[in-house]
Amino acid sequence: KRIPLGVKHNTHSISSGGIHSHNASYKHFADVEIATYFDKEEMVLTLQRIIIDYQNEVRANVADRVSFVKHVLEHQMNATAINETDVLYGIIERIILLVIKTLYHSNVVFTNNYFRDVSEFVEWIFYDESNMNATPMTIRVFAETLDQWLVKIL
Repeated sequence: KRIPLGVKHNTHSISSGGIHSHNASYKHFADVEIATYFDKEEMVLTLQRIIIDYQNEVRANVADRVSFVKHVLEHQMNATAINETDVLYGIIERIILLVIKTLYHSNVVFTNNYFRDVSEFVEWIFYDESNMNATPMTIRVFAETLDQWLVKIL
């Protein structure tokens, strides 16, 4: 069941070391516009909408999401670890494109700031001390932890 746009989906309780769930440093990412979907009406797809769709509809099972991330990193991107933002950007972009292809059937136009906005989100995940803190991770550990970072913006 889709959550209407504009309704905050906040069923997760996140408490992190130095950053709290209301901190603008990552809540800002919820409203980042990724694309516009064209069907009978225009619908703006925010980063929050994409993550909600990914976690609730496209890959609703946690184990399925972990398996998907591991598969993409190991077999499609030939990564051996997450030790740079380029690899992380690749998996975030694959998640975005999977949601768009699965639910919106590619009837979208990406925003002009897509690359910049997704890059900033990736850098936040990679460098923020409450996330990766620029610490290299094995694919297994990263795949098992990614959801914890994604739900922070919901």
